[in-house]
Amino acid sequence: MMFNEHDVSYSRNDAFLGDNARFNQTVWDQSLKELKPEMLTPTDFAKARQARAEDTFARNTNTTFSFFDMALSSTETSFFFTVFGSGRKTSKSMIRYFIENERLPVALGWLPRLNTNAASVALLIPEVLLGMPKIWAKLGSQTLDVLNLKTFLTLINQRIATGDMLGYLDSFKSVLDDENADSSSVSRLADLIKSAA
Repeated sequence: MMFNEHDVSYSRNDAFLGDNARFNQTVWDQSLKELKPEMLTPTDFAKARQARAEDTFARNTNTTFSFFDMALSSTETSFFFTVFGSGRKTSKSMIRYFIENERLPVALGWLPRLNTNAASVALLIPEVLLGMPKIWAKLGSQTLDVLNLKTFLTLINQRIATGDMLGYLDSFKSVLDDENADSSSVSRLADLIKSAA
C-alpha cells in the first residue's frame, strides 16, 4: 500500500520483530502519542517518526532504516498533506481512518484533490526530513547508497530549486552541530545535491 517497505513504520512492526504487513495497534498508538493536534503538520509527523525510530532502534538491533528509507518515508508522509490536507496541514481524523481502516476516508467526506502532484509532495519532504535530527545523527556513520540516493535527488531537484534544498540542509547541519551530533550525513547529502545539479 505504501511507497516502499521499510522499518520504523508509523503503524507496522519491523520485519525482524514480526508481521510487518499488517496494521499493528500498539505501534500506531506509539505514533499517535506524537500526533496530538487535530490538524497535523510535517513537524508532527517527523516527531512521530523519530519516536518510532528511537523505539525500534532500542528493540531491534537489526533495524533497516537507511537514509534512503528515511527519504522515501518522508515522501510517503508528504502525500498525507496533498491527498488529505491542504498546504502544511492535514486532518488527524482522515489520517487515522486511512491507516486504521486501510482505505480512503470517503466515509468522513474525503474527496480526491485535483492539486495533488509530485511538486506539491516534493515541497514538503525537506520539512519532514529535517524534523528528525536524532535519526540523522544515528545515520551519520552509515555509508549512503549513492546510486539510489542520486536517483532520488535527481527527482527532488526537478521539483525544488537546488538553492532552497541546500539552504534547508545548511540550517539543519547547524542544528546538529549545535547539539554536538554527527552531521556527516547532511554534509554528504549536500555534496550529492551539488554534484547532481
